[in-house]
Formats: sequence, C-alpha cells, structure tokens
Amino acid sequence: MASLNSPEKKYILQLLDKTHQNDQLALTIFHKLFNELPVQIAEIKQAIEKGDYSLAEDITHTLHGSIRFCGFSDLFDCSQTLERALSHQDLEQIQPGFDSLQHKFQLFLRLEETITQYFEHKKSP
Repeated sequence: MASLNSPEKKYILQLLDKTHQNDQLALTIFHKLFNELPVQIAEIKQAIEKGDYSLAEDITHTLHGSIRFCGFSDLFDCSQTLERALSHQDLEQIQPGFDSLQHKFQLFLRLEETITQYFEHKKSP
C-alpha cells in the first residue's frame, strides 16, 4: 500500500478494519458509497434550497449512518455537524455545515479510481 497517498490509505485501512480485512466486502461498500453519495448530497442541497430541513435532516441522517459504519471519522464529523444544525433548524449553521460536508465528500469521491485500482491490483496474480 506504499504507493497510495494518505487519504486513500486511511480510508482503505479504516474500512478493511471494519470488514475484518475482507477485500471484496470493502470494495463493495466503497462502490456503494461512490454511487450513493453524489445522489444524497444533491438531495440534501435541494431540500435545503427548498427550506425542507426535515427532509434534509433525514437524508443527512442516512448518509451519516453509512459513514459511521465505515469509520470515516472526518466525513462522520462533518455529517454530524450538519445533521445537528438541521435538527435544530440553526439557519446560521446549515449552509456552512452543508458547504463543509459537500467539500469533504467531493474530496472523498475523487479517490474512487485510486481506491478501486488498489483493490483490483490486489486481486491480480
């Protein structure tokens, strides 16, 4: 794993720890996250723009649970912050919370190719 950068390595190690070193399960979870996160982020953004903070909170809660399972503490923290702001309808914190979440998750999503290649390389003889 020496060829990986810190962010990729951190996420891979965290998820492998959660899956008890099961490469196939970890890769499946990564694929699910890479497919679902952009949709969830877009849905949260739409709900916030419409002022439907309850819906935004529900979607953030689902996202928060997925990230919590994976053990991704940096992503977990920003999703938790947004969820709290939404649950309290703290209008001063909702947009900054969303912006932070969106930024962190965009950085994570950029790692998709590298993470996928890591697992594909491990499968190769």
